[in-house]
Order: sequence, then structure tokens, then C-alpha cells
Amino acid sequence: MKHFVIIAIIALSILILNVSTSFSEETEPSKIKLHKMRSSIIDGGQPLVFVGKFTTDSGKAIYNATIIIKNDQNCPDEQIIGLGTTDKGGKFSVYTMPKIWNEKDNRVTFHAEFNGDEKYSASVSENRMYVIYPEHAQKCEN
Repeated sequence: MKHFVIIAIIALSILILNVSTSFSEETEPSKIKLHKMRSSIIDGGQPLVFVGKFTTDSGKAIYNATIIIKNDQNCPDEQIIGLGTTDKGGKFSVYTMPKIWNEKDNRVTFHAEFNGDEKYSASVSENRMYVIYPEHAQKCEN
């Protein structure tokens, strides 16, 4: 009977260990917010600053996450125009100089994204559309 109890305890311990391991392998849902700028018209000669916040679905700030700002144009390669890292409050600021990303009508749509990691799920913000006023801006070249 002692052996049966010992085997049962070992089997139960292995089962508990496997269950907790499988839960720890799942990523926690996250959400990223890209704040609106004061104006939808951007001067090509001034720095462009993207500001936002990255949290879990429950609202807990996510620290030290790499945030990518992308546009909807073919330039630059992979549409990446800037990278930033979240602070302890989950906030991020990404600075870049505007370029002429769209020569047709100067309208460019941006979003922020997090590619996901072992702890948090991937997340993409809502799109934000702006007009880059091309005076003083350089043309985007891949």
C-alpha cells in the first residue's frame, strides 16, 4: 500500500508540473494604442513623434517591449519607419523625420505593432492617417 501511495503522489506531482508548464507556455493577451496627434497635417521639416501605450488586456503596463511604427507605403523597406521601447508605465515615444512616403497625395497611414514574445501576444494598433506636407522633407528611398 505504501508503494501505491508513493506512486500516486509522484504521478500527481508530474501531472501538476505538466499542467503548470503548459499554462506558462501560453502568452498573455496584449493591446497597443497609438495616440492621435494634434493635427492630421504634418510639416515635413519637423520631427514626427508617435506616442502610445502598450498593456495587457487587463490594463497592466508592459515594460521594455519593442514597438515598431509602420506605414502603409512601399517605402521604406518592410514599411518600418521607427522603433521604440516601452517604459515602466508601458508608454512609448518614437521619433523620426518625415519623408515623402507618398508622392501622389501625401497621405500616409501609420500603425504601431508589437511582434509578440514568449510572454505577450502580438498586437497591432488602430491606423492613424496623416498628410505629410512635403516642403523640406526628403524623398523616401529604399
